[in-house]
Amino acid sequence: MVFGIDLGTTNSLIGAGDELYTGLISSAVDLSINDTVPHNYYGDRIIQSYKTDMGLGNSNEIARMCSSVVLRKLAKIAERRTSEECKEVCVSVPAYFSSTQREAVSQSAEKAGLTVRRIINEPVAAAIAVCRNNKQFVCVYDLGGGTFDVTLIDAREGRYETVATDGMVLGGDDLDDALRKHVINKARIPIRKRKQEAMDKLRNEVRDAKKALQHGSSVYDIDLAFMDVDAVYSLTVEDYKKIEFELFEPTITKTLNLINGYVPTYDKNNIKMIYTGGSTYCPFLQEHLHERIDIEEIKYSTERDKLVAQGIAIVAKMVEEGNDEALITNVTKRLSLQLHSGAAYTVFSENTVIPAENKIIINNTQETDVVHIDIYQGNDIFVINNEYIGTLEYNYGKTVLPSMGILTLKVSVSYDGIVDVSAFELALGEASIQRAQFKLNEVLKR
Repeated sequence: MVFGIDLGTTNSLIGAGDELYTGLISSAVDLSINDTVPHNYYGDRIIQSYKTDMGLGNSNEIARMCSSVVLRKLAKIAERRTSEECKEVCVSVPAYFSSTQREAVSQSAEKAGLTVRRIINEPVAAAIAVCRNNKQFVCVYDLGGGTFDVTLIDAREGRYETVATDGMVLGGDDLDDALRKHVINKARIPIRKRKQEAMDKLRNEVRDAKKALQHGSSVYDIDLAFMDVDAVYSLTVEDYKKIEFELFEPTITKTLNLINGYVPTYDKNNIKMIYTGGSTYCPFLQEHLHERIDIEEIKYSTERDKLVAQGIAIVAKMVEEGNDEALITNVTKRLSLQLHSGAAYTVFSENTVIPAENKIIINNTQETDVVHIDIYQGNDIFVINNEYIGTLEYNYGKTVLPSMGILTLKVSVSYDGIVDVSAFELALGEASIQRAQFKLNEVLKR
């Protein structure tokens, strides 16, 4: 049996087909007991909001460890609920996640004793949950605890074709931090009193304030005695709205840019909105979104913070039955190559639908016997600043004068995310072909 897991920043869930086997399971982990704990717990060994650190720098190992704890717990719950062994899973991730970050998710699953059959972008999962019975051209606005994605998906023909996507590291955790910073600045709390335990306590206080202000309170009083400050700070609903609107304005800009850039004029009256992610529950943000994005929202019964989980559960069933050919995806970030001479080429632009193939004519710019062709993924204008995927070294077998070693370079990306790079000398034809293959986890993975 294949299970679907929504590995969230704040909460995680597991299911298969039409059934979810858990409610919202906290993604916060206490490393001293290797188990999840409620979000209002805090301490040196309690790690929260680590999802955005997956595959990045020194924090990657802790993020992978915490993720494996959550994945293992979800698997055990599913096994108790179904009496089936949980070994194979599909996992949802933010659409903007890089190859390295997706690989870190797979490694976390392996550490938990699981095999990842496919990795699905969270907005695609949400669209599947909504559109399998309501075939539409949709824009999915997904704002969770730590990540934001916006994706255009055409599901009108019974397939789920990703047209374009964008995203950033931004979510409810950032709103908590912004509110906490606001309180610290307005209450003029000295730096010496900003101890970690007190700061964690203040984070929980502003979370309580958010709930109160969202549910009708006009002001929320925070007694700062726990920070050794003899004061009460009153956070108003006006303060909250202003901070929230300013923080999440970039998400609206990205959404409008994606729609204007990728939706043909004749289709703009046909597109519908799907809002998902726990942060979209805020009534003030909902009001702001509807004012700025004048597109009809599809109505659905699944809660917004469970929509991705429901979708990945459906995907798991599709994969188990071999019916996942309806999922059509793309390379969400530009695929480029660079020669050691410095020459750079774009092979596939961002949001290219795969499978895809392209041919480029290149040559050596200096006397050499070997040409090094480096493959990168990312949208930075300087190729070298993007994520390194791999290198093909073409050996001429002899020293070649500048511009005389003309090569035909063929690059393809398969549906499974295999990047195949082959090169052959124009003068010799395919008899001289040399190739290399790389796994590109940026795309959906079987």
